[in-house]
Amino acid sequence: MPDRPPRVRFVLFWLLGMLVMAPGCDVRERRSDKSERAERSARAELEAAEEKVKKLERELDEQGAKVKNLEGFIAQEKDETKKAKLQATLDAAKQAEADLAAQLGRKIPARSSAEKPSIPRPACTCKATDPLCDCL
Repeated sequence: MPDRPPRVRFVLFWLLGMLVMAPGCDVRERRSDKSERAERSARAELEAAEEKVKKLERELDEQGAKVKNLEGFIAQEKDETKKAKLQATLDAAKQAEADLAAQLGRKIPARSSAEKPSIPRPACTCKATDPLCDCL
């Protein structure tokens, strides 16, 4: 290279440097694009999972209200055949509620008699001294 002027050498070294450095810059850009895409997709997956949980919680609340409503109807019903049909519907509703709770990773607590909906009872017509009266 001694026969070339210094300006030509400078241009050749500059071009050689650009050829060496250009792919490195492009790789850095591609890496940052990949990380941004991965972050966006992870954020989208998280939002989708949160929406699914909210939907399941709403469905679980609706199903719990259905179960309580059916329990109230069963307590009021006098006819045994209708009561049996309501009981079958109640069992199916409880199973659906348990399935929804399992999808959410929760366990449905057993309902006690204190949690049953309050139904107004008819007035007691028994004598106060009656030992078989279950109104008291």
